[in-house]
Amino acid sequence: MNEKTTKHLLKKSKVTTSDTFTDALMEKIEAAPAPKTSKLPLGRIAKLVAVIALVISVTVYRSLYYWEGMAAISISKTPIFIAFTLVLLLAVNYVLRLQALQSSNAT
Repeated sequence: MNEKTTKHLLKKSKVTTSDTFTDALMEKIEAAPAPKTSKLPLGRIAKLVAVIALVISVTVYRSLYYWEGMAAISISKTPIFIAFTLVLLLAVNYVLRLQALQSSNAT
């Protein structure tokens, strides 16, 4: 299509709506069910992860304290706690990304 034909078609065409279009549209919007948004209970998950992390860290600390005298190989506590903290942070990151993905899919 060239420019003249397009201009001619635009001049001839008229977009019109009926008088009840807005009312009918609003009724459809009001009648439509609200979309379900199931969000993860992030507060509960964070509390659960904190409690589990506390229990595991206390258990590991006590077990390393008792193993220190029995083990032939001396294991430093710092690398174990660094690895544990890294795993914990990765788990929290995964939960937060899952929450963001779920909220972006709901909209």
